[in-house]
Amino acid sequence: MSFFLWEGPLAGRIFRSGGWDCGLCRRRTACDLIPKLLALSAPYKLSAIGALTLQIAMPLLDRMGRGLETVSAYVVNLLTPAHLRIRARLTDEELETLMKWAQKKALCMKAKPNDFRKS
Repeated sequence: MSFFLWEGPLAGRIFRSGGWDCGLCRRRTACDLIPKLLALSAPYKLSAIGALTLQIAMPLLDRMGRGLETVSAYVVNLLTPAHLRIRARLTDEELETLMKWAQKKALCMKAKPNDFRKS
């Protein structure tokens, strides 16, 4: 791709001087290197500032999250066909059977842990 930019039809429009590369270096320094150096120089101070910021922002973010959840549920209900909205519910007997199976499996796992690892 870089060969195409330097030798292709866009070659005259792209700066071949160090200005283009220098801009990328400045951006990398500002967006990547400086935050990392700040985090290394004062980690506790920055974590305290971050915790305070989250403590202040959480009530607003919680309200926004609940609102977005309500909107998304409304959209899903609009787009989902009626026959797919109804979920099958477990009866008490089915739930009891599943609980018994889970208990038996847990007992088997405790009694013979190595047998299950081999298979």
